[in-house]
Amino acid sequence: MARVHLVLLGALLLTPLRSPAQEGPLYPRVFPNPSGTNGMEEIIRAGDLIRASKLIGDCMMPDATLTQKRKALEEPGVRQALLLIRVGLGKPVRPLPFDDDASHTQALALCRNTARALGIEQYVLWADGKTSKALDSMADLLRISYVLGQGSLIGNLVGVAVDGIAIGVARKRLTQLSQPDCAKLKRLAEQWLAMPDPAIAALQAERDIGARKLEPLPNRAAVLALLASRYDGLIQELRKPPWERRIPVFTSGSSSAEQVAAGLWATLKPVYEQVLVKWSHEMATVQLLGVHAAVRDHLWEYGKLPATLEELRLGGLAIDPFTGKSLKYRVTGSDTYELSSEGPYERDAEGNPVGERKPIIF
Repeated sequence: MARVHLVLLGALLLTPLRSPAQEGPLYPRVFPNPSGTNGMEEIIRAGDLIRASKLIGDCMMPDATLTQKRKALEEPGVRQALLLIRVGLGKPVRPLPFDDDASHTQALALCRNTARALGIEQYVLWADGKTSKALDSMADLLRISYVLGQGSLIGNLVGVAVDGIAIGVARKRLTQLSQPDCAKLKRLAEQWLAMPDPAIAALQAERDIGARKLEPLPNRAAVLALLASRYDGLIQELRKPPWERRIPVFTSGSSSAEQVAAGLWATLKPVYEQVLVKWSHEMATVQLLGVHAAVRDHLWEYGKLPATLEELRLGGLAIDPFTGKSLKYRVTGSDTYELSSEGPYERDAEGNPVGERKPIIF
């Protein structure tokens, strides 16, 4: 089961979706009986439209120009897709259904490409000086990524990749922020910080998915009970402040059920370890954006940078999720400064911290 997860994750992150000629619309297969009440339905419909656009596909190449991106966004199908996304986000948005690995993975890949289209939209909005709308687009994408991150472990990791798309455009354009934009970005970061780790919901969903997959086992009930205790231990860690989290160590007895549970857990361990730290990394990244916004707001208000972050009274927004201490901040000139998180440690095969931390800087 874990090998399937890892192979599918690599496939959907590194390879493009099939062309429309090879594969029909995904929406009717993911939602054969649409309710009209889950905004994810419109997001998948939008994804089908985006997948059909060659212009959007060309814009996903590293050498795509601003002119190409503008032209792609003007395409009727893409315009309709962006409208559908906003209709969907006007409703409650729930995670993708999980009926089988293949359809779930294809739906996640479709959402990934939809995220890239929203990233293109953000780029054009920034280029046009429409920074407030660009921040709205980023907020929409962060919301989609959060819901993806709740549906399954592979969805959680894809959600993190979508976060990178959401944040990637804005992090290079902080000098374009007006004072109202600074306040807006700071509020967005604070709202993000207040949300629970989506991996908790993902683990709970994964427990249910695993229970269905293990139905043929003769000792299924005993294996599920053992796995449930391990899931509970991991969820307990995720409920702690990030800097206090530790990868749980579980021991097993010699019974057949314990050996099966231990084997399944060992194959999934690399995914679980990523889940434990990925949200912390995203928290730090969004926090850095929010703190940058607060620093630039102070610069607009007083014409000078704050000497320390304490001057800004940011509370938890300025706390590094990897240390529990303040984010690092240093003034380097009249309007220049350095801001960073200490970042996570590298880890060995057993999940133990080794070597130096990997700072998060921008």
